[in-house]
Amino acid sequence: MIKIHEKKIPGNAAGQRGAGRQCQKGPAPRRWITVDETASLFSLHPMSVRKMIARGEIGAVRIGRAVRVDLRELERRLEQQSQTNRP
Repeated sequence: MIKIHEKKIPGNAAGQRGAGRQCQKGPAPRRWITVDETASLFSLHPMSVRKMIARGEIGAVRIGRAVRVDLRELERRLEQQSQTNRP
């Protein structure tokens, strides 16, 4: 099972700051996953994912020595690709 790291936000129980606020509508928040998580998700070797990032096939950012892939952007690009590859 792949663990996706998400930022925990305190609940809006009665008496807490922000209680009763409506959720903001708009694009979903970005979810950043590691190269290893990306590889596991698509049954690829991590080096294959790194090569795809280097070729620009997968968008990623470097934070210090860590590389993270935007899951939302990856899903969007895969959806576009699947639409163009249909007979």
